[in-house]
Amino acid sequence: MPKKSKPATPDANPAQEKKAKTLTPYERFFEEFEAAQAACDAVGQILVRGVSAEEEEEDYSEDEQDEEVQKLNAGLTDADIAKMRLIVITPKREEALDRMGRMILGDDFDEDFLMQNTSFSLEVLGAYDGFADMYKRLKEWDVKFDHLFAFTYGLWNDDVWMHDHEMGWGEIGGAKMCKGLARLWKAILKKSDAELGITEKYTRPG
Repeated sequence: MPKKSKPATPDANPAQEKKAKTLTPYERFFEEFEAAQAACDAVGQILVRGVSAEEEEEDYSEDEQDEEVQKLNAGLTDADIAKMRLIVITPKREEALDRMGRMILGDDFDEDFLMQNTSFSLEVLGAYDGFADMYKRLKEWDVKFDHLFAFTYGLWNDDVWMHDHEMGWGEIGGAKMCKGLARLWKAILKKSDAELGITEKYTRPG
């Protein structure tokens, strides 16, 4: 008795192909990004560079704002999406954000409302000195990246020191801090994505 032939296996799933064709570039990007997050047990993400759009002075309700955002996202092209850069927040990266946040803010880290003044600019300089000493002792490049990113993010997130600082702040350490961070970033970005634990598609500057 002749053997029954096996049914032919299609090269691609028609339903998946149809779904891929109906997704907008924005939807496709975040569907793939969410899969990448799941693969590394990510706890979140931070947008580093988004897609800029011209803002118009309009008085929208909350629902209207959501609708406008959805329209803007639906109209984004692949070229627009390619400009986006995100940092995937892994559990280790989250720990670094917590540690560096506490280094910068001290006891105020757990406060919901911060009352910072000019003296905070001096506290930032002290935090940078502590960070620089700690950074030198770190061995693995991915750990270095996580902490450099976390410290820089903390400075950006609580940026009162940028606008309100002591007279002569640059001369007493401010310029040294900014130039020092720039040197560290320039050096670390010469390392490969694998060494840093990042991806070219989502994170690498481009």
